[in-house]
Amino acid sequence: VPHGHTYKVEVVVEGPVIKGMVIDFDELKSSLREILRSLDHKDLNAILEFPSCENIAMEIHSRLKKRFSDKRLSVRIWEGEGKWAEFSE
Repeated sequence: VPHGHTYKVEVVVEGPVIKGMVIDFDELKSSLREILRSLDHKDLNAILEFPSCENIAMEIHSRLKKRFSDKRLSVRIWEGEGKWAEFSE
């Protein structure tokens, strides 16, 4: 029986400060929203072999890294209070 979860996604970006910032938040938010739209209300079993928080974090990290290859990224997925998994480089 299909069921759903409500996740919270947290992204940390590290890199040199260029022109006063590490990353343009509008670019990051836009990219993350696009990625999350592709996962939201979808059968994650059809997208990921095993849709654990760890694998979801790795998938989002991989997609963000394609857009921000010059930054160090960390993606944390929260599945409720005190339950999270994180993937970083």
